[in-house]
Amino acid sequence: MISPAVDPDFSVLLSVSDAKRLLHRLNTLETKKPPESLSSISEMQLNALSEQWQKIIHAKDINTVDENEKAATDWLISLFNTLFGHPHVILVRGAGEPEYFPAKDNKPARIEFAHGFFQSGLHECSHFFIAGERRRQLSDFGYWYAPDGRTQAQQQAFERVEIKPQALECLLTLACGRSFQVSQDN
Repeated sequence: MISPAVDPDFSVLLSVSDAKRLLHRLNTLETKKPPESLSSISEMQLNALSEQWQKIIHAKDINTVDENEKAATDWLISLFNTLFGHPHVILVRGAGEPEYFPAKDNKPARIEFAHGFFQSGLHECSHFFIAGERRRQLSDFGYWYAPDGRTQAQQQAFERVEIKPQALECLLTLACGRSFQVSQDN
């Protein structure tokens, strides 16, 4: 559970001057050439993924919430693996709790997200984006995990670690046109 001291409204986390600096940095990044790994992805592939997403969010032929969730999750996996898959890392549905496995024996790193849930996939992608090269060499990005029954100090440390991934997850979720819910679990 997020402690009362942590404000889940991410819009208040930046001062006006920090927000302006961030906007300037984002605008600067926008004008730079894409990384080499992205240059091999065709505009046709990206357009196809964009069209797929539009069909999913405006679907009238998907009968249930579960079918829509599965379609959205399939799309997320396809998008991530198109952008980051060869040969570095793949995103896959997990049967249990989320976990990151670094590359080993010429196999790509693997991000398994919880129970095939779209939101869990976005959350685990957020951890990957924030982790950096060093942490990507470590199982579960080198994060410790303590099961239910944590001390208050352990829970507060856990929440501090989760602020950045949840903030990025929030941005990704909103970019997908979905509503964001702060993760209240451990």
